[in-house]
Amino acid sequence: MTPDQRHELPDPWQLYPMPAEQVAAIQRHITRQAEAAVTRERDRLLGLLADAAAGRREYAINAPEDSALVLESEASQLETVARLVRGDMSVMTAWLPSWRWTPEMCEEIR
Repeated sequence: MTPDQRHELPDPWQLYPMPAEQVAAIQRHITRQAEAAVTRERDRLLGLLADAAAGRREYAINAPEDSALVLESEASQLETVARLVRGDMSVMTAWLPSWRWTPEMCEEIR
């Protein structure tokens, strides 16, 4: 069988059609699973960012004053990234020039 012939075969669900409510239930299940995976990954990233910010602050405790300022700034930036991961797009307005703001960013700062 050539690759072109393989593309002519029907998909399995076309051979054995399911009732619409069963298809809808499967789609809802897939959607829930995908949303749960996104939530787990977001929570994992938020945990890593919080740990990194705390670590920078721990280093700052015994660091020389100029280094402590840099470390505190890094911790603050990590916390800002965490806000972005949580969905707060307003932080982007501080990082981008205004001509690159999206309509969503403009709306959020109003």
